[in-house]
Amino acid sequence: MAQIRRDLTKGSISANLARFAFPVFLSCLLQALYGNADAIIVGQYSDLANIAGVTQGSQLTNILTQMISGLSTGASVIIAQYSGSGQMKKTEKAIRTVFTLFMASALALTGLMLVLNRPLAALLKVNDQALKPFLEYVGICELALLFVFMYNCISAVLQALGDSRHPLVFVGIASTLNIFLDLFMVGVLKMGARGAALATVLAQMVSVLLSVRFLKKNKFSFDFSLKSLGIDAKEARLIFSLGLPYMIQRLLVYSSYLAISGLANPYGLVAGSAAGVVSKINGFATIPFSAFTVSISTVAAQNIGSGSMKRAQQTLYTGFIMSFAFGLLLFVLVQLFPRSIISIFSSDPSLVDIAAPFLCYYSVEYLLMPFTWSMHGFFTATGHTLIPSIDGIIAAVVCRAPFALLFSRTLGMGLNGIALGSALAVGGAIIPAFIFLFSGIWRKPKIKLDATGDCDES
Repeated sequence: MAQIRRDLTKGSISANLARFAFPVFLSCLLQALYGNADAIIVGQYSDLANIAGVTQGSQLTNILTQMISGLSTGASVIIAQYSGSGQMKKTEKAIRTVFTLFMASALALTGLMLVLNRPLAALLKVNDQALKPFLEYVGICELALLFVFMYNCISAVLQALGDSRHPLVFVGIASTLNIFLDLFMVGVLKMGARGAALATVLAQMVSVLLSVRFLKKNKFSFDFSLKSLGIDAKEARLIFSLGLPYMIQRLLVYSSYLAISGLANPYGLVAGSAAGVVSKINGFATIPFSAFTVSISTVAAQNIGSGSMKRAQQTLYTGFIMSFAFGLLLFVLVQLFPRSIISIFSSDPSLVDIAAPFLCYYSVEYLLMPFTWSMHGFFTATGHTLIPSIDGIIAAVVCRAPFALLFSRTLGMGLNGIALGSALAVGGAIIPAFIFLFSGIWRKPKIKLDATGDCDES
């Protein structure tokens, strides 16, 4: 496992961040292409019903992915701090625990979601024409949740060890295969939403199998056999105490994004499809922020584990500058070329007409995200995952839907008011994040490491 691990506690902070963030950025980009290839290709080869079914269905499956990604945050913090302090036996114990927990969780969630799909479709007010494609898409994708969980778990563990390159390779394989399968099943076989879902499932399966083969070849501590399964009670408690707040936050945040599509559905099939397409574009636009959040969290956590809090703080400030530069660039590009960007996802002129201004209003979010996401990455590194969770809940529950309703209905902006209100909701998390940052409470370690490598939650 030594050749996988990379020490991020030495050398230039900006260079470490850049070298780590670039593969993470490409991984996130490919993962977004992977997730959005369905919507793009269905948008070019199918009707509006299939477009709406796939865009809204993929939002639902994305919530599930984000939930497990949130839970993996707890494992990432623990593994990165162990790795930074050089305590590899504790690292291996945490890795075994997290893989076992994730496999069990995947199987349980698969059964639950297959029962809830139709009630969720009713709750989201999925258009009658889009209902069948929606149910086909989510039903097939959910059968492969084990592979989704495994991929996210493998990526989180490798990144915590300082390896952001191999997750890029694995997601690149999945993305490439998914695109070719989408073109064949949707473009050639005309299978619509069902074909897009099957393409996604097959690509995920191949990617995970190849990543497992790589890890076993490199004598990874967890060899994916039954004898490797095991849960250490102390590690499991730490993983859940740090990861559950993030999991709940991700559930609420991405559910609130899905609720925005639900608010748009009453405006008609075209408006609902337009909101779904913009949501997909937003997924791409948030990639730089996500990459820097992961990078700040990993680099800072390893430095905290090595006892260098000053370097961890410098990681936050450097990461914020990089993140804001990307946000400003994205905002300008959207304002200048909204129709061209929308046309990548759909050539339907009525959809482009509605989606272009919707996207312009939504892009205000890109100027606000660098503030909160950079601080959240740093707070996560310190083990204080409850603070980012509270911030996310404020933005998602307290602000997003109420702001969207305020601007769209009370202030009479209609569909575009939904986009502006949703974007401004991110600002609701900035003030609490700054208060916590300047309070210095984060200096108190959430995870205590002693000379023997034992770990306890403070």
